[in-house]
Amino acid sequence: MAEPLRVLLATDGQEAARRAQHLLSRIGDRDRVEVTVLAVASFGIALDEGVRTEGRFSPEAGRRHVREVAATVAGALRADGFRADDRTAADDPAGRIVDLVAEERHALVVVGAGRPRRLPLLGSVSTRVLHESKASVLVVHAPPREQDTVRALLGTDGSGDALVACRILTAVADPARVEVNVRSVARTGAAAPPAPDESAGLARAKAEQEAADAAEALAAAGFQVGTEVVDGRAQDALVGRATDGPYDLVAVGARGRRGVRQALLGSVSDSVARFARAALIARDRPEHT
Repeated sequence: MAEPLRVLLATDGQEAARRAQHLLSRIGDRDRVEVTVLAVASFGIALDEGVRTEGRFSPEAGRRHVREVAATVAGALRADGFRADDRTAADDPAGRIVDLVAEERHALVVVGAGRPRRLPLLGSVSTRVLHESKASVLVVHAPPREQDTVRALLGTDGSGDALVACRILTAVADPARVEVNVRSVARTGAAAPPAPDESAGLARAKAEQEAADAAEALAAAGFQVGTEVVDGRAQDALVGRATDGPYDLVAVGARGRRGVRQALLGSVSDSVARFARAALIARDRPEHT
């Protein structure tokens, strides 16, 4: 049996966090995924729960609330077949998420966020987690559509990151629950010229090979897979499909922490994270996969 994949699910009990929990339940491999549920008693929760229950700001009311939320979510996941435990913390949600990932070496963080075209969880938590976490991050804006399987798009622009996303996706997702289409973008035209040291033909060949390699890895893991290679700018070919296509989840890779930081500064990964119904920004951390 493969080594368990450690997943940290952040929750505050609100609708955005429930969407993240729902997607994890829809795609997760019960035989491999171990979930730690983390609920953080932020200032806002202490204020809201304190006013609701005591008529005043109350850190203790906030702590009671997150204990109940964490236990309820973990219980629901266990009832759904996952191995799950729960934790609580106080004060800074993003900081506590990032710290716990570093301390316990989770491979994936799952966070809920506002509807597509916004990025916050509990304010700007998801943005900070994307920037600062050493793990891959799944940002969920909207729940998956009600259909038999979740439809995922794995996107690559020939940079070599497709296999990074492949490793995380195959580790967390149950192939009986998820079907995947690999879209590889070849930089061959005037709007997206190939690198200086390669021809348009070589650029397309690289894109085709990367699509084939990703599809082979996914198929070997039991997934139903389709592939397509398109010419143009990754920003158009991937983000457009992430925004307007029939996909519940879009996965892209970012190698190394520096890669994740750069990806979130106006790049394809940034746009996917903002506009897709759910976006898996995969970081290469091979000891977990």
